[in-house]
Amino acid sequence: MRSRPFLVLCGIAVLSGWPLSGACRAEAPADTTRRIILEHGYAVDIRDIGHLPAERPRYHSLCFRGRDRSRCGSFLITEAGVLSVLKADAGSGHQKMLGFLEYGMMKNIGSRSAVGLTALGESGTDHNRAGFRIRYRRWLGHGFSLDLAPGVIVWEFSEQFVRYKTPGVIGMVALDAGGLLAVMVEGEVARIEWDQPVSDGASYTWRTQHLTDFTLRAGVRGGSYVGVGATLLSAIALAALAATFDGMY
Repeated sequence: MRSRPFLVLCGIAVLSGWPLSGACRAEAPADTTRRIILEHGYAVDIRDIGHLPAERPRYHSLCFRGRDRSRCGSFLITEAGVLSVLKADAGSGHQKMLGFLEYGMMKNIGSRSAVGLTALGESGTDHNRAGFRIRYRRWLGHGFSLDLAPGVIVWEFSEQFVRYKTPGVIGMVALDAGGLLAVMVEGEVARIEWDQPVSDGASYTWRTQHLTDFTLRAGVRGGSYVGVGATLLSAIALAALAATFDGMY
């Protein structure tokens, strides 16, 4: 029986494209359990060396559309969507729908996981907010993935009489199909304050009231090309709205 270094040399010779010599074949019977370690941490039984592919699959370092590690090292997040308010907070007024844009980047850290950071903007008829989210994506297979995204709201504005205090806490769960379409649920913990008149019998004074409330929303989003298209349409709509207001004054 030859030494283990000889076995490793035989494996390297085959991986380099050299024919497997008779000596090497004799050293690697069918029931061998010896293994050689290839680059990047892959392990292959030496008896399978003759069946290895000519070269490893390669993936692009950066993709526009989200894919797992077999296709992308990292990928961009370009999303746009609409959310319906399932439970409004005390400061949301009569707002029932809102739209949002979200942009960022994620990196595949394994065959099944990706992490990243995104910037978020949401706008409705009387409530607007902006913030950041930490994104975690779990690849489920067949083009589907699950997103978990806790985040923080750094700016909020309401046209109602209430004020939103920042930072606020926001979270999202989404089931994504191919990086193009997803269904999602989003929750937000909002700290609200407002000035309330209080009478002392002879006059009124204003007293600031505080409340912490919870908002729940659900909706759909489009990613990749859909997200970019929605962004362009939003920009055109805002430009048209601004031109309309300028024409009125």
